[in-house]
Amino acid sequence: MEKHDLVAKVKEVLAAEGAAGGAEGAGAAAGGEFVAPPGYAFDPSSGYFYSADTGMYYDTSSGGYCQAASGHWFWLDAATGSFVEWKQG
Repeated sequence: MEKHDLVAKVKEVLAAEGAAGGAEGAGAAAGGEFVAPPGYAFDPSSGYFYSADTGMYYDTSSGGYCQAASGHWFWLDAATGSFVEWKQG
């Protein structure tokens, strides 16, 4: 999956969650303020949101998640709640 495909998929999922009134996941709050995924806090040294529980970083510009230990990128499948590896071709 190419990066632009991943970004489009994440935007689609976030839009669907917003339309369904989903409170889980990242996105814009009512006032246009960014809301990080549950359990993620901004890490100023990396510029990403980080979760010590998952060991993953969240990139607000792409909606992708990076596994700190491996450096692999993932997107979150809202239907299953599972991380899917973002394969670049």
